[in-house]
Amino acid sequence: MDYLRDYVTPVMAWYSYAPTRLEHRWAGRLLGMAEMTSINGFGCSDCQCPAHLFQTPTEPKPGRINSAIGGQVEAWVYKASSQTGLIVLNDAAD
Repeated sequence: MDYLRDYVTPVMAWYSYAPTRLEHRWAGRLLGMAEMTSINGFGCSDCQCPAHLFQTPTEPKPGRINSAIGGQVEAWVYKASSQTGLIVLNDAAD
């Protein structure tokens, strides 16, 4: 997140306190959402995922994210209103 703040204003990040690593499952499911655009190569140098950073033109509804990626999801909101949503996938334990 600190690196990104030099170039963009983060709006929102979704995370989970689940004891298992979820970032790869989340990345795969977010890739399947039509409204998501992946930032290819970002945050995934240690795995086979195409991206761990996604952009969406509008703020996604929490229910849509929960149903798409499954499990209990929390949201960190940096800026209450925005033109662009930013989603960064990272395990809370990392």
